[in-house]
Order: sequence, then structure tokens, then C-alpha cells
Amino acid sequence: MFLDAWLWNVLRVCSNLALKKILMEQLIPETISRHIKGKKIIISSQHGFTQGKSCLTNLTNFYDEMTGLVDEGRAVDAVYLKFNKAFDTPIRYS
Repeated sequence: MFLDAWLWNVLRVCSNLALKKILMEQLIPETISRHIKGKKIIISSQHGFTQGKSCLTNLTNFYDEMTGLVDEGRAVDAVYLKFNKAFDTPIRYS
């Protein structure tokens, strides 16, 4: 009987921790996003980690701007760097 009560308490604690984790995973990004928007910390052209602005939309906007300049006959030099692979992998020290 003691083991069943102990197991129930352990499972209840784990369940509460999982719920708290889920809530924090939702609340923290929303709070940070609201703060960033409210204080205008990041410029509107920033893409990649702001809601509704992916790296793909950034590339599309970049492409539209560059082709518009070329259509006007202006010279364009551009370098587009994609760092997602650099930040997706953990650093390994030997």
C-alpha cells in the first residue's frame, strides 16, 4: 500500500511539472514578443524569429527589392548569408 501511495505522489508531481513546463513554454515567448513589440526594440524589417516573418519571407522581400533595382537599371551587389545550419548544431569540443 505504501508503494502505491508513493508512486501516485511521484506521478502527480511529474504531471504538475509537465503542465508547468507547457505553460512556461507558451507564456515566456508570448511575454517576450509583447515586450519587443511594445518597446519597438526590433525594426519591422527583422525576419526569422518574429511571429509571421520567416526566413522565407525575408528572402522573398530581398529578392523583390533586388529585382526592382535591376529593372530600374541600377547596379546591385548583394550577399545573402544563411546561418541556420550554423546555429542548429551543438558545439562539440574534443
